[in-house]
Amino acid sequence: MQSGLWFKVFVIVVVILIALAACYPLQEKVVRVEDVTEINGIATKRDVVSKSWSLAWLPITTFERETILTDTEEKTGDVMSRKVLKRIEHVVKGKIKLGLDLRGGSELLYRVRVESKDDRAGITAEVIQILEKRIDPQGVMEYRIQEHGQKRILIQVPGATKVEIDRLKERITRLGKLEFRLATTDQGLLAAARKGQPVPGYYVHWVNKKRGYRGDLEGESWYLVGNRVEVTGERLRRVFPDAK
Repeated sequence: MQSGLWFKVFVIVVVILIALAACYPLQEKVVRVEDVTEINGIATKRDVVSKSWSLAWLPITTFERETILTDTEEKTGDVMSRKVLKRIEHVVKGKIKLGLDLRGGSELLYRVRVESKDDRAGITAEVIQILEKRIDPQGVMEYRIQEHGQKRILIQVPGATKVEIDRLKERITRLGKLEFRLATTDQGLLAAARKGQPVPGYYVHWVNKKRGYRGDLEGESWYLVGNRVEVTGERLRRVFPDAK
């Protein structure tokens, strides 16, 4: 009789532990932070800034949140190298999504300023589509963006810290930087890159992948792109969409 009681207690404890593990974390949590140094698009150094115990004990799935800390170009002789230092946060999405009223957070209200000659119906919706791609290109962030009156945009971010809000503001307000670089067709350089050898003055640009991604050089699509910027947006006088 006593052994049967202990067995029931054991089963109950196991069920409770499994339920707690399944609910972890209740809110979004950063479980690992790394500082990554990339040279010509290849990660050369990784420093672990912080790491949560939950990575070792729980089967959790994370997504990456990336922040560029520095982006510089260095010249050694006639060879240009691009050095990028970025911080990568490995984040677990929270199991319970609370609104601003329960979880707290921030609201950002922006006004769309447009010249009268460029004003047209639906321009605010177009700006919202652009902001959605700029704010959350991976589609993993918890936020709400909507029109709020005439030519106003309201962005609500539950549970965001001051650092996250400052980072979000920087994404929203920064201007796009248009640069054109040349992809080489030199078979010797391509063969060296395919073997994993560094090619001075060039970096591997993976198709539809984030900078720093390292994949299969034989089976995936990539280009060998020069570090030197050939043309910038400053040289363009007019840009417009063309259906042709």
